[in-house]
Amino acid sequence: MKKSFIKKISNRVLAISCLLLAFVACSGQPATKPYMWIPQQTSLDQITNFNNVKLTRIGDNCGSPQKNEFTLGNFWGFIDYLGKTYGSSFINLRVYIGICTGTLSVPKGMAKKLILIFAPMTSEDEKTVLNYYILPTRFDPSKPANFTITKSVKDGWANKFIEAMPLETIDQVANANQYPNSTDPAKTPSDTRYATYCAADFNDLVWLVNYYNTHGQSISENSLANLGAYSDNGNQRGQYSKRILIQFEFLDKKNQLFYLDTIPGFLQLSDGSSKCVTGFDNGQLCPTVCH
Repeated sequence: MKKSFIKKISNRVLAISCLLLAFVACSGQPATKPYMWIPQQTSLDQITNFNNVKLTRIGDNCGSPQKNEFTLGNFWGFIDYLGKTYGSSFINLRVYIGICTGTLSVPKGMAKKLILIFAPMTSEDEKTVLNYYILPTRFDPSKPANFTITKSVKDGWANKFIEAMPLETIDQVANANQYPNSTDPAKTPSDTRYATYCAADFNDLVWLVNYYNTHGQSISENSLANLGAYSDNGNQRGQYSKRILIQFEFLDKKNQLFYLDTIPGFLQLSDGSSKCVTGFDNGQLCPTVCH
């Protein structure tokens, strides 16, 4: 699958009838590739980069071996739920990387383990977060309270990841690797802490799943997420060398990885663009604004 991408980094990854926003060409194919997409091999390479360079170090730093695989049951149903629940207020989706600590709200078997925390927002300002969600089990839209955590719990888990970040794997003096930003006098070296996505780009993916499932494909409502890392050369613009990113992968109905690349004619589609005015870097369902 692919990855959505970065706008800035302070430590902080599918698309579309001849008339609608995610226009479908008259041939029956979507007119463009999803904005949140990169080639299959790039996706695999970035996961390998993370696993080889960062995964063991994070485990050592937090005192618990880690697994870089997050099974997100009914993930596309979750995205659909956010859209229906928050409506036009759902502008961005921020995804924090955390490590579960303490006892309160820690899912069974997740103590000291990496976790993704999802925060729908009305803007890119953290003060506009509408709620915090985790998906340790299959998301049930009839019981959303089972998947929410408080801000204090989110802060504790996110801070634990910050403590465990493998800073030795990045250029700690590069401006792009400073938090909160490169001009703040209190800046500190940091790897990616979270990624902020355009909600409309995620909604396109929900549309895409429904479209392809009515055109001969078999894409699951579940998703698989991984952490990846850029190579020494960084992203498409040559930025953020070796930085962590977040990737979301499609699955088929047997919960096997499903890549859009394998759909006949998909790779011949033109590149898509973000639905947000402040568009983010392209990528296969991975980071967009990584800080």
